[in-house]
Amino acid sequence: MKHSQRHPPDTYSPLNRPLVGVPVKSFGVAKERLSGHLTATQRRKLGQGLAARTVKTISAAGIRVVVIAADQAVEDWAHHAGFDVLRQVRTGLNGASRDLVDAADGPWGIIFADLPLLTTDDVIAVIEAMQGRPVISPSRDGGTNAMLGVGHRFDFAYGPGSFHRHMVRLAPDHPIVTVRAGLALDLDTPDDLFHARRNSPWLNDLLTAT
Repeated sequence: MKHSQRHPPDTYSPLNRPLVGVPVKSFGVAKERLSGHLTATQRRKLGQGLAARTVKTISAAGIRVVVIAADQAVEDWAHHAGFDVLRQVRTGLNGASRDLVDAADGPWGIIFADLPLLTTDDVIAVIEAMQGRPVISPSRDGGTNAMLGVGHRFDFAYGPGSFHRHMVRLAPDHPIVTVRAGLALDLDTPDDLFHARRNSPWLNDLLTAT
């Protein structure tokens, strides 16, 4: 796995030292919208590979990160990979995010698992932008691929068009919008897969390996 050459700061200030959670859904249902382009085995491998790379990239930026595990198989996989785990109690992405916020003892962050272009520079950029204010990064289709905040009262609203909804709900706290290529492309559709494979040699290696 190739990361950016930028080194993480030696320390982050208390205002931007979050606990970051990466929600990981069951690998058995991962990437169903790609079923016409990838086999079930490839989709499972893709889900695991993306999640592992994302967690390692965040960790390489000097940030404490946990896998928010949707089921026992994900939890077992994460433990085997050496990742810290938070077992998801509530349902869906909104529930996983609430579980992470409840587990954090200070600032928190949610970064999606399926970001094939994510680099340590991207992670450092959103962390450094956080100075006691929430930070949000949109996906290229209007969703929300990363969000960092403070406090324990926030009503998550993931789903199509979630960036706009989150911006409205964050407005009183004057959110900082961080737009970066590595945070914009999440891998959900065949078009996403096409763009990801053009720009991610590691992804081609993963999907063609026997």
